[in-house]
Amino acid sequence: MPPVYRNPPTDPAKTALRRSSLRMAYDLVLAVALLAVATIPVVVLASWITWIASIFLSLLGIGMLVLAFQFPGVADCPGCRKKMYGLSLGGDNIGHQCEGCGLFVSSDQGQVMPMPEHWSAIIPAFGVVVDATPGDPPEICCVCTAPATRKLPVLKDKKPYLDMPHCADHHDGARVGKYGDQDVVRVRSLAFARAWAATRGHEIVGNNRNADKDRGIPPIPWLHGLVSFGILAFGVSVHALLGWAEASGSPIVGNALMVLLYAIFGKKVLAGIFVCIGTFALHGFVMRFGAVMRVRLGIG
Repeated sequence: MPPVYRNPPTDPAKTALRRSSLRMAYDLVLAVALLAVATIPVVVLASWITWIASIFLSLLGIGMLVLAFQFPGVADCPGCRKKMYGLSLGGDNIGHQCEGCGLFVSSDQGQVMPMPEHWSAIIPAFGVVVDATPGDPPEICCVCTAPATRKLPVLKDKKPYLDMPHCADHHDGARVGKYGDQDVVRVRSLAFARAWAATRGHEIVGNNRNADKDRGIPPIPWLHGLVSFGILAFGVSVHALLGWAEASGSPIVGNALMVLLYAIFGKKVLAGIFVCIGTFALHGFVMRFGAVMRVRLGIG
């Protein structure tokens, strides 16, 4: 884990930004796996509700496919020479942080360089991890570091969380997110983030950082996967049992809500609800498994 606060490395050398064939191939395989999972509802039990679930999950898989082509870049950190994965070949990569030394970088024309301290990102990209009492941030604009003339509230769960200083020319300079189980306030100015971190002892994190990964290689959630298959199997069993009951003329009894859903929609929709829930859970497992294996392979 990078230190709470440090001056950026003094070596201004640029490093080459290049395509990682391994990272790109891995993400493409993961995207294909997600697309395969998306077909499960309609293959197992075709109904209008499973078609909706499959279409939605397919869109998520296509999104992963797009990300595989959008962020296949890799470069050596200009500070510590640790490989940085998940970079955009065509973007400026502002907000990306080396996981080895904590250096923020940007890129231009195929070269990666230390992020200039005075630059501001288009969106809040520099995270300051705060505790239960974040304290007052510096009295400078969180976008341009000019003297602050007003404070604008930042929302968390649609409720005011913290008043952030802005100058008269800027707004929307901060937003609240999560870094593991801690809150993180992301701002547009790197200099502001460093100033705040220096006074409060907070940690600064880039938008590529993941708390679980920073604490070590996370475990594979096998229980998550088993539960997913269990819910899928339950949905198939419900459909089979209801079909048997209908064929034999047996009364449909059991949970009142399930009986009501069966009476309104029929056995395909009732069973399809559980198939959809199981598939969504399986989709989450595949995403988590893919992220863990990416770390274990050393490509993200």
